[in-house]
Amino acid sequence: MSFVVPDEAQTLGFELVVRTDKGLSSSAVRVELMTAQGGNVAGSAAVTASSEAASNGQAAQKAVDGAITGYPGDAAAEWVTAGGKQGSWLTLTWDAPQTVSEVFLYDRFNSNDQITGGRVDCDDGSSTDFGELDNYGKPNRVDIGQRTISSLTVTVTSVSPSTGNVGLAEIQVFGAAA
Repeated sequence: MSFVVPDEAQTLGFELVVRTDKGLSSSAVRVELMTAQGGNVAGSAAVTASSEAASNGQAAQKAVDGAITGYPGDAAAEWVTAGGKQGSWLTLTWDAPQTVSEVFLYDRFNSNDQITGGRVDCDDGSSTDFGELDNYGKPNRVDIGQRTISSLTVTVTSVSPSTGNVGLAEIQVFGAAA
């Protein structure tokens, strides 16, 4: 399967449907992926975090690996803190300034651990709050306005009561449209 990325920003939905030889079908997995003008620059950043579960393969760098997945499918494809909750943070730093406009956060696919509030701080002094993140693969858009920055930090300001370890399945940072 392949597709052409559209010229305008939009959410693309993908759904895996399994069909039997008798025509019966079942929807197994649905993942949404956000695309935007300017390209995702998160993967070219150095990533640091308040903590990480690196011994489980859940290092900070996994938040920018391009894989929007995680536990229970592939736990090693997500960033997870070592017991971190409110106050946990993830920082992306680029070697050269980036002109960006929006951030997409994908919470871990884990109903026990949920980020319910946070903030994106840019090194130009700007700050944008965000609310509860969807736990089931949907992108959570944070419009930071067009700006040129060398780093940004996502800080968790609140979590669900059942949270044991916050983290992200993925973070995407899109450059401003040309």
